[in-house]
Amino acid sequence: CTLIIIGSALWMASAHHIALLYIGRMITGVGVGISSVCSPVFLVETAPRQIRGLCTSVYSVSIYLGAMLGYAVNLGASRGQNPRNNLIWQIVVVLPMVWHAFLLATTFFLHESPRWLLDHGHVEKAARSLQFYRNLDETHPAMIEETQLMRESISDEHRLQAERVAALPANSVMRKYKTLHKLHIVLTSRKNLLKVGLGVMIQVLV
Repeated sequence: CTLIIIGSALWMASAHHIALLYIGRMITGVGVGISSVCSPVFLVETAPRQIRGLCTSVYSVSIYLGAMLGYAVNLGASRGQNPRNNLIWQIVVVLPMVWHAFLLATTFFLHESPRWLLDHGHVEKAARSLQFYRNLDETHPAMIEETQLMRESISDEHRLQAERVAALPANSVMRKYKTLHKLHIVLTSRKNLLKVGLGVMIQVLV
């Protein structure tokens, strides 16, 4: 949200500076790209498993509806624009800034993902976070079951990661940099490449 607000502000200030327009668009694009990845991941990690698929589907549909609404707003602005007045296109740019400022403010009232907290060893914070999202006591059977499932999933991920790292040569750079190893897994797996390719095509079409 912060990057999108900063990028949009630079975009608005670029009336006679094309370089500033490019910089603003680039910063905004990075912000949009990060949010399009982080938001569904956060949804998946916090939504109850019974409606997890529904939540991510609603998120995806909202993106397409928002894009369609954006096209409609831009079309209306282009037809009603006055060459002597910049107010129309400034409104088009300000509206997303206001919305993202609201979203940024609401993030201060959210808790971190309980799964992420468990994965990083913050057990008590994870319990409080799960209580916040489920509105249940930590002794409730559903809470105990979900926490156990998260622990097992995280344990399996760490085991598989350790096995993959152990299979690498001793002098491999990927032993030191885990991100490079994860990127290598994505690029050498046909299934992962297919998922990435479909995601890129969807974003381009939108």
